[in-house]
Amino acid sequence: MRAAEPTVSGCSSECRKAVLLAIAELSQNLIKYAANQSDPHAGTISIAFDGNHVCIRARNNVECHEDIEQVTGVIAKLSLAQSLAGELYRARLKQLLETPGLARTRLGLLRLAHEGAFRLSCKLETTELEIVAERPCIRAPLEP
Repeated sequence: MRAAEPTVSGCSSECRKAVLLAIAELSQNLIKYAANQSDPHAGTISIAFDGNHVCIRARNNVECHEDIEQVTGVIAKLSLAQSLAGELYRARLKQLLETPGLARTRLGLLRLAHEGAFRLSCKLETTELEIVAERPCIRAPLEP
């Protein structure tokens, strides 16, 4: 998180909060779903700006097919309509309240789409999963 803060220092408050939320959620996912839990290198996260858009990429190796299916399924639902993000988020919260003690909340990607207003996509190559989170981001103009 601290490493990302200087990168977003020139962004609007709303964008900065969203990017830091994304970094936190994606970092947690890299650790939780890493193929090798004992490996200190769980994966990589990058932040790039293109005009008034920010793109965050998280990559790691995931061996559990159920985890891969969960991620790709959520992202597929969200890609149908970004407007579903709030509905899916609330439904998952309700499910968590009705079923306490679940091993994994599986709420992070829904938070990114709903609270952070990120458009999500993913790509799987063998066991390497890449999650891409993109959104508009207002940045202050660079001073001469």
